[in-house]
Amino acid sequence: MDTSEIDAKVLESLQGTTLACSALKPISGGTVNWNYHATLVKPLENGFTEVLVKHGERHMKTRPEFKLEFLRCQIESECYKSLTHRPFTGGTGATDSFSFTVRTPEFIHFDEENLNQFLEYLPQGTTLKSYLFGDHHLTSSGPESSVSLEPQFQQLGKAIGTWLTRFVKWAAKQAELRQTVAKNAEAQRIRHWVSFLWLHDRIKEYPAILGDVKGVLEEVEQAVAAELRDERKLQVIHGDLAIGNIVLPDAPLRQHDNIPVFIVDWEMAELGVPTTDLGHVVVDLYALWMYKSIKPALWIMQGLVNAYGEVTEESAFRTALYIGSHLICLITVSDWLPADQVEEVVRHGRDIVVHAWKKDRSWFEKGELRCLFHQIA
Repeated sequence: MDTSEIDAKVLESLQGTTLACSALKPISGGTVNWNYHATLVKPLENGFTEVLVKHGERHMKTRPEFKLEFLRCQIESECYKSLTHRPFTGGTGATDSFSFTVRTPEFIHFDEENLNQFLEYLPQGTTLKSYLFGDHHLTSSGPESSVSLEPQFQQLGKAIGTWLTRFVKWAAKQAELRQTVAKNAEAQRIRHWVSFLWLHDRIKEYPAILGDVKGVLEEVEQAVAAELRDERKLQVIHGDLAIGNIVLPDAPLRQHDNIPVFIVDWEMAELGVPTTDLGHVVVDLYALWMYKSIKPALWIMQGLVNAYGEVTEESAFRTALYIGSHLICLITVSDWLPADQVEEVVRHGRDIVVHAWKKDRSWFEKGELRCLFHQIA
């Protein structure tokens, strides 16, 4: 079934329902599912006149040969449903000059028969990844103007970090959601596979760089695998908290506006350690700063980690392990990374993993990741 057939299938499934639409516009991007901006024939009771429709199939959107289970759609809808009634958001303080509200989009309905999720739509939304690759942070030229933009990006990071730490505390108490998410063993397997098991493949690909630390990398992978077998140490996590799954308005950040930020794509929700979510969003931002020189990414990272609050030294090193391993396993195959930088990334990821495994805090204090250790409890 090609894209046009799926578009027609989704449109037909909405006819005659309270979510019937006068227009259904595909949203570009996404590798797994089909997303649409739907303009409704009649407003909903909550006043929404437009919604986001997320449609799933038994295969990936971009790789039809890669088969998927429907369970992912059910898991995601349950996460959205639970988080719609959440008692928390992430934001900035009264003394901050920029105002952000970080949350998940409101859950509206899940049509299990047609695998359509209906969620709150953020007009003119874009991912944080696309935002940072765009020119919104380059509203004027020169280093002087660039420095003046630091507060807004620090405060954006602060809002995301506040949301994440509140989510961690909230998720630890959600027994019913935990039972649901525990069924998503496939997501847990995939996350470990691409973030740690791929270390074995990278050792073979880059023996000159990783050969001497093969033993350390194997110990790290085995330790993380053992961690996943002890469910007492696990809780509900997002599982894919990449900057491509954080959505904000596609416009310059302005003072005194209340800027909404959505945390989306929960189909990888699983039982894991909270440092996975923190490490994932941090490594995405860190990589854009290190290898693309996008300074706003550094500012967001700093604001986020500072707002995350107190952590144990053990937790900080565990976050660093994730960052280093993710650099080696996944950043090396990013579509934005030039081929001539790949070995540099492998070396840097190696050094992070080795020093995190050795618990060498003094090494981290010399670089940008020192922020991980600034609030040790």
